[in-house]
Amino acid sequence: MSQGPALPPGFFADTEIADGEDHLRLHLNENPYRPPPALSTRCTTSRRATSTATRTPTVGSSARPRQLREALAAHFDVTPDMVAVGNGTDELVLMTSLTFLREPGASVVTTETTFPGYAMSAASVGRTPVTLPLDGAGLPVEELADWYAGFVVAAVTEPLPETGAVIGIDWGVKETAATTSDAHDLPHARHGRTAARKLAHCQRMMARRRTPKNRPGTKGYKKARRAAAKVSKKITRQRTDTGRTWAKSVVRDFDALAVEDFRPKLLAKSTMARKAADAAIGATKTALVEMARKHGRTVHLVNPAHTTTDCAHCGARAKHRIPLSERTYTCTACGTVSPRDKNSARVMLVRAGLNPASADLVSPARR
Repeated sequence: MSQGPALPPGFFADTEIADGEDHLRLHLNENPYRPPPALSTRCTTSRRATSTATRTPTVGSSARPRQLREALAAHFDVTPDMVAVGNGTDELVLMTSLTFLREPGASVVTTETTFPGYAMSAASVGRTPVTLPLDGAGLPVEELADWYAGFVVAAVTEPLPETGAVIGIDWGVKETAATTSDAHDLPHARHGRTAARKLAHCQRMMARRRTPKNRPGTKGYKKARRAAAKVSKKITRQRTDTGRTWAKSVVRDFDALAVEDFRPKLLAKSTMARKAADAAIGATKTALVEMARKHGRTVHLVNPAHTTTDCAHCGARAKHRIPLSERTYTCTACGTVSPRDKNSARVMLVRAGLNPASADLVSPARR
């Protein structure tokens, strides 16, 4: 235990020192202060605490890492070989370095102000870390006047009443999500485009007030940077709220979802990259999957390959790739004509093995 500076008054509460008769709870990692008096007394006078002290949590009556890994793996529904157990951050960082940095050409990138254990662990396997400066690379949290806390809790399923309905979902840029139910289409909200002028104004102020390198920023520059950050934060929150609200309505009304397994990089180099980024398709998809799992709905992630060229009615595939500018799908085999995104949404249902007859009166497609 650390023998650092004296403990500030009220830093520990009695309930934080002792937890039951069998063990002590040290709830702060790398605490710079010396132990509180009550904890020191118990550690020196209790034979049990001094003879069986361990930094690894116990599982039943044993503290063997194998049993701990098995218990953690069962709790998080993974295999034991995916769980690493170590005595503190130092050991886990070293284990990570030994695992990933032995390959030729492997490297580690850190910031200039970081936990020194990263560089020490990299050096132990013969690697020199690449250090990047932090100057101008981020915005202090206190400048946004917001604080965030993260908690890890056990997920509890909150099942919703069954509806017997299914839905197919295709991601796009004309509409963020086109579905087999017209009432559940998600139009492009364009939050970024709406705020683009205000954001550009704040960024121009930053550019005018920027100081030369290696000189502290002026009050005017910091004020402009806070204003730009505030606009960007509002856009992000608007996109998140839109996605979660839509996801809740879809999950509430449908038991099974056939969702295109969209990859953002597919549009990253296209002429629609800016519009696709403003639609926040990746974040909306994540919100939908998380909401479905929360409420016990079934989600089928469908491979997007050829979903724009296949016909949902007869299963025929177009011989040529359909350009993005062409928004109507016409099947050369059966003559079906439908909006391009709607046809793709129905293809999702077919590939997921769901019955598309329940989706907007579409007849079951032949495979």
